[in-house]
Amino acid sequence: MRLRWNRRVLGLLAASTLVIAAGIMVVVQLNNNYGVLGLVAQLQSFRVTVDNQSDFELSILETGVVTGAAAEASVDEVGKILKAEKL
Repeated sequence: MRLRWNRRVLGLLAASTLVIAAGIMVVVQLNNNYGVLGLVAQLQSFRVTVDNQSDFELSILETGVVTGAAAEASVDEVGKILKAEKL
């Protein structure tokens, strides 16, 4: 009885290892062909700092990430006036 249980556990571990290895190979292949992991890198947060050194106030400021056809969907507007920096 104990021997059968050990064989089942070993079989399950072997099958799990094969599934994980196959998944890793698929991800690596997709990354090589289509840059799938590059898409994940685009989801990281970022910060934009604006230092208005001009003589004028900025009333409209748009920030965003431009990536092909979806450029319109990634635009954000800052809703406050950025004062001119007096030197």
